[in-house]
Amino acid sequence: MENYQYHPNAIIHYMYTVNLKDGNPIETIHHGPTCFLVTGYKDEEFKNNSYLWIDMVHEEDKALVKGHVQKILDGLEVEPIEHRIIRKDGTVRWVRNTPVLHYDNQRKLISYDGVVQDITYIKESGTSLQKLHDNLKVRVEKLTGELVKTNGFLAREIKERIRLEKKLMEIHKMETIGKCAVSIVHNLNNFLETIIIYIGLIEQEISKEPRVESKLEEIAKMCNYSKELLKQISNLQTYHDMDDKTLNDDFMNRENLKIYNPFTEDSIGEFIKECCIIEKGYKTTAKDLYETYRKWGEKNKKEIISQRAMGLQLTDRGFIKRRISSGDTRGRFFYENIGIKVKDE
Repeated sequence: MENYQYHPNAIIHYMYTVNLKDGNPIETIHHGPTCFLVTGYKDEEFKNNSYLWIDMVHEEDKALVKGHVQKILDGLEVEPIEHRIIRKDGTVRWVRNTPVLHYDNQRKLISYDGVVQDITYIKESGTSLQKLHDNLKVRVEKLTGELVKTNGFLAREIKERIRLEKKLMEIHKMETIGKCAVSIVHNLNNFLETIIIYIGLIEQEISKEPRVESKLEEIAKMCNYSKELLKQISNLQTYHDMDDKTLNDDFMNRENLKIYNPFTEDSIGEFIKECCIIEKGYKTTAKDLYETYRKWGEKNKKEIISQRAMGLQLTDRGFIKRRISSGDTRGRFFYENIGIKVKDE
């Protein structure tokens, strides 16, 4: 028996037989050297100690083994059980005990065999696998947490990138608008240059009529003013850069625009001061007011503007224009809070 060597990772079987009389065990026989390999005890030791079979069972598993034996003695069908034993050298081994029952002709239990299999290696492998599984689970949870953080970071990066792309598209759009504006400004500038040239030719060909010459000069001034505005617009980089400070105040200020107005002199203001009454309750038709202004202008040798232009200037001064809804002058327009102070001569 000493020639046999015990290998802790080997799966070894041995068998024992329990003989019964009147339902009680009377003898236990352990067969073969493999019993020694599993338990460390020789057959003689089992013969000398009839309780060695239960003494070598691990303390925590004794109740399980005793209950299993009792079911067999009661004639019940039982399944294999797994439990621990303590070898003679003190090491703990796991075994699977499978009972095989034997009956006589009257179906009375006369003996049973126990097939014992050393499953320590399987149990330890399962424990190792469980540890590996637990470690893997921890790693997976850790990696999942990191992945969630990474996904959150990527989501924020994608959102920011979309925002920047939209901003870039807007910039490109504004640049395109700017380029189109520059092209339009260039063409308008060419048109104004042509007008200015033709004005010069007309001045050379017509007689030196003061009124015509004066009007041509004013047209030229307006053309030059328009060219200067177009020049400033063409200098704008993009549409969104345009604000109140971008354009030169000299050209955007309303008062300075009068420099290039053909009616620079405030003739309407003079007319109102000399010929009109400004008082609440007065009403004057647009036709009568303009006719009075025209005669006043001719008398005082003033440049006479159109009735529409006069209406715009009166509106700028706060006079309200309304339509007459009844009477002989129904449908005509009148101005409130202004009357004619002098009669036409």
